[in-house]
Amino acid sequence: MRTPLPISVYMLSFGIFIMISCELQVLGMMEQISAALAISIAQTGHLVSIFAASMAIGGPILAILVSRLAVKKTLMMLYIIFILGELLGGFSNTL
Repeated sequence: MRTPLPISVYMLSFGIFIMISCELQVLGMMEQISAALAISIAQTGHLVSIFAASMAIGGPILAILVSRLAVKKTLMMLYIIFILGELLGGFSNTL
C-alpha cells in the first residue's frame, strides 16, 4: 500500500497552479489593456510575449539566486510576495 503524500505537496501543487493561472489571466484582458494603453491588440500581444520571456528567463535566475537559502522559508517568502502583488493589483482602480 502506498503512503499518502504530505499536505505540503498538495499545497505546493495548488500554489503553482494559482501562479500559472494568474499569469495567463492577462490573455483574457488584452482588449481592455490595449484600450487603456491606447495601443493595438498586436502590440498588446508583444507585451504579453515580453512578459512570458521575462518569466522564462527570470525563473531559472531566481532559482539559482535562492538555491542556498532554506527551501521552506524561501518558498513562503515568494508566495507572500506573490499574494501581496496580486492583492495590490486587485485593489488598484487603474492599469
